[in-house]
Amino acid sequence: MRKTLYAGLLALPLAAPPAWSPALAQAPAQPPQAATEDQVLARVNDRPITVADVAAAAQGLPEEYRGMPQAMLMPLLLDQLISQRVIADAARAAGVDRTDSFRRRMARAEEETLAQTYVGERLEAVLTEDALRARFKAEVTDKPAAFRVCARHILVASEADARAAIAEIGRGADFAAVARARSSDGSRAQGGDLGCFGREEMVAPFAEAAFALPPGQMSQNPVQTQFGWHVIRVERREEQAKPSFEQAAPQLRRELAETSINALVEQLRGQAKIERLDQPPPAPRPALDATPPPPARR
Repeated sequence: MRKTLYAGLLALPLAAPPAWSPALAQAPAQPPQAATEDQVLARVNDRPITVADVAAAAQGLPEEYRGMPQAMLMPLLLDQLISQRVIADAARAAGVDRTDSFRRRMARAEEETLAQTYVGERLEAVLTEDALRARFKAEVTDKPAAFRVCARHILVASEADARAAIAEIGRGADFAAVARARSSDGSRAQGGDLGCFGREEMVAPFAEAAFALPPGQMSQNPVQTQFGWHVIRVERREEQAKPSFEQAAPQLRRELAETSINALVEQLRGQAKIERLDQPPPAPRPALDATPPPPARR
């Protein structure tokens, strides 16, 4: 297990040092004490690896590794940094850091890190609790209650077949029995029972018809979708419970972050001089005051 886990850790890139408690990076052999970020945990070729270095590596881990016990995780992270330092020193000795390929990769990594840091700093100012609560009020609290509809349907191939089913039910036949006899989809065995669904879960013509029907009523005209012709009966409507702020906060944070990033990128692109050379330039438009050519002579 140790070899497999260690190999996985060694392949992970190191992240930029974030805010992280230095005490977590103490080696288990040390007595409990407050560690400082510049405390040296190892040296490789006379160059130190500090608590801050291990803290940065810890933040670069996926969730499945972060849940490991500290006594197991921290020595592995230190081993990772030692191995990376050994490999990096060997690469420098071999002149890898002087190659054009390495310089291009470093330039790309620098641009990515700069962009991520710039965006991250601006998101910190945007993703406040006040902003999230304002979005929660607009998106959840102030919106009307949403409903789900619980319905049955009969799906047939033609409008004539659908009207025949409507007529049979109108003469007193049970809707579920007619669905079992006539319907062509998978809900046939359940008497056409579709369960409960939100408006966005169904194709538009079906959803519009179903949500317009009061409970206990059947559509008096067939509804056509790309699947065929439907006869719909609404059994009941259920009000969807609104989430609490704590439940909605992660999604609201993602949405606000995405909106803010998109707006920032559009703003910066609008301020920058951008030349796209991968596409042909658009054809020039004729001048509005251009004199039309004389008519051709016969």
